[in-house]
Amino acid sequence: MDQIRKYELVMAITPMSNEDEINSVLEKIESYVNKNGGDLTERDNWGIKRLSYPIQKSNEGNYVRTVFSLHSSAVKELEVMLNLTEEVLLHMVSKV
Repeated sequence: MDQIRKYELVMAITPMSNEDEINSVLEKIESYVNKNGGDLTERDNWGIKRLSYPIQKSNEGNYVRTVFSLHSSAVKELEVMLNLTEEVLLHMVSKV
């Protein structure tokens, strides 16, 4: 049985996304975490920041940080889901 661990997710969402689209992405993540026995504990919106290099023709991204607890086996599937989400330009999940 795998353990529930604490993770931090930092992602850049396309700057053309409005508040509803950003909330939709965050609700999708929260729903996934809750469905897999985890708990989302923190959510911070860092605002629009310049990217180091252009991604999908964007020079900026709306950065969002979340902290959650989740079974370690479910993290890979979360990353696949984030890769398939059009609004997410880039993301990084790390253990806290």
